[in-house]
Amino acid sequence: MTAGPARRAVPRRAAAPRATPGAWSWAVAGLWLAAQLVFPAVQLSHRPARFGWHMYADLREFPVLVGVVAPRGDASAAGRRDTIDVAAFLAFQRGDVGPDFVRRLVAHVCARRPQYAAVEERDAAHAHGPPVRVTPCR
Repeated sequence: MTAGPARRAVPRRAAAPRATPGAWSWAVAGLWLAAQLVFPAVQLSHRPARFGWHMYADLREFPVLVGVVAPRGDASAAGRRDTIDVAAFLAFQRGDVGPDFVRRLVAHVCARRPQYAAVEERDAAHAHGPPVRVTPCR
């Protein structure tokens, strides 16, 4: 038997060093965290913009509407004040509605409820206090 060519021993490679986060990775992570704190702080320094990312930061309670009954055939009902259920006119009461929307809603209430001579708008926090605005119907 003839001896074949001698096999050379192939040195084994050492295992690749495990990747560890270096200074560059920590700097990127630090900048990202800083951006998470700085950008909202800058944005909150401005007044909330309509359809902005913090649109609901300036929520107001929906005003209370009170209808003043017109003096008609029944003299005992004249001048009576009825709290209007706004849910009958709106599917969802949003807190970000502006005064223009409330004025249109008051005009709609006057058109749909002919028994009212006027509609009073009151702050939700002071529902039994003086009216903020009185809108005559008609």
